Amino acid sequence: IRGDFDAAGVEQSDHQIRRTMDELMAQAIEQIKNT
Repeated sequence: IRGDFDAAGVEQSDHQIRRTMDELMAQAIEQIKNT
């Protein structure tokens, strides 16, 4: 992800990327539990 963002000129810190990934993973786990 870091390389893709750098290549595209997207300004996001590693911390912001990690936080978003963690939030999405938590949502995915909840969706799996609820199926």
